[in-house]
Amino acid sequence: MPVARDEPLLHAARARAQASIDELRPHVGSPLQVGVKIPLRNAADEIEHVWGTPESLDAASVTLRIVTPFVDGALPPEPVTVAVAEIEDWQVFLDDGRILGGFGTRAQMAVARRDGHPIPEHVLAQEARFVDA
Repeated sequence: MPVARDEPLLHAARARAQASIDELRPHVGSPLQVGVKIPLRNAADEIEHVWGTPESLDAASVTLRIVTPFVDGALPPEPVTVAVAEIEDWQVFLDDGRILGGFGTRAQMAVARRDGHPIPEHVLAQEARFVDA
C-alpha cells in the first residue's frame, strides 16, 4: 500500500515505533516472529523500506537479516546493521495470535481507507490482531 513519505499519519506511526523500542527489546532473539522495518539502499543506490528479523538490538544499533526482497528481487547476503534511529516500524507476532507494534502498517491501512484504496486481504486479516505496545 503505497503512502506518500510526507504523510502525517506515517510520521506519527514512526514516532510511536521509536518511542516504544523498549517494548521490542525483550523479543529480539526470542522464538517469536519479530520484524523490524528500516530504510536500506539497494544496488541502484535508491532507498527501499524493507523488513528484517533482528539478531541483536543495543542502545545504538540493530542488526538484522533482511527478509523483504528489494524490488529487483535481491536480498543483502549478510546481516545489516543500522542505527536504532533508523527503525521505521516493528512488530512481534505473539503466541496468542496478537501482533504487538505494527504502527506503520496500521497507518498505511488508515490512509488507504481514507483515500479509497484497496487493502490487501492478508493485511486486513491481521488488522484485529494488532495491539499497542
